[in-house]
This record gives sequence, structure tokens and C-alpha cells, in this order.
Amino acid sequence: MNKFQNPDGLSPLAIGYMWSAKILSMAIETALIVCFGYWIDRQLETLPIFILISLILALVIFILRLVALTVPSPHKNLDLKDIDKK
Repeated sequence: MNKFQNPDGLSPLAIGYMWSAKILSMAIETALIVCFGYWIDRQLETLPIFILISLILALVIFILRLVALTVPSPHKNLDLKDIDKK
């Protein structure tokens, strides 16, 4: 293993692509939630109340998912052989 690879054998470029894909999918989800709020406002011909509600909801979901990305998973090092023994 060279000095630029992590223990999983992935290159830094692969790790960067994985992180960018995760963040991009979270950003797209956030935008879709806000667009849904805009669509509801257009259908009901209301003030931008649903845009604001959907924006707050989207930001809360985004922050929760971002925190979940930074917390290490307790099941990362779990081996399938250990599951069979239980």
C-alpha cells in the first residue's frame, strides 16, 4: 500500500469523488424539496409560505444528513462471518 491510499485501498481521488457525490445528492434533495414548496404555492396561489416551510424543512434535513456523514458508523468494521456465528 502506498502512502496515498487509505486502509480500504481507495485512492484520494476516489475518496474525493465519493464525498462529492454524497454532498451533491444532498444538495439536489434540498433543491427538490424547495421546488416542491414553490409548486404548492403556485397551485394554491398563496404567499410564499410553502416555500419558506419547505426551505426550513430542507435545511433541517440537510444538516441532519451532514452530521450523519461525519459520525463514523459503528457497523463499518462488522464482518459477515461474525453475524453468522451469532
